Amino acid sequence: MSLSGGHASGTGQNGLTFTSRDHPRQSDMKTETGYPQLDDLAPRLARIPSLDTEALEAEHTAILGRKAGVLTNASKQIPTLPPEERRGFGAAVNRLKVAFEEAFS
Repeated sequence: MSLSGGHASGTGQNGLTFTSRDHPRQSDMKTETGYPQLDDLAPRLARIPSLDTEALEAEHTAILGRKAGVLTNASKQIPTLPPEERRGFGAAVNRLKVAFEEAFS
């Protein structure tokens, strides 16, 4: 994870992006958040309704898994961010976590 333009950012196949300026609702998850690491998860969120049972379980573990889930790892990064970035990034992670939890239920 790196800081770019005052916002935490990261790249990789499991990322999504949110900014502290954005407060997307679940229905508005395609909106960029300002954090590429989190924004990259938007297509994965959109695909959840089309997944079969096995793929759904695998995606649930990959995103929300307690040990190595993408959002779990993003949450673990919050303390490493500068204090002024923590609130915005943490809020973005939490909004995304809620959206995924709702999609999986």
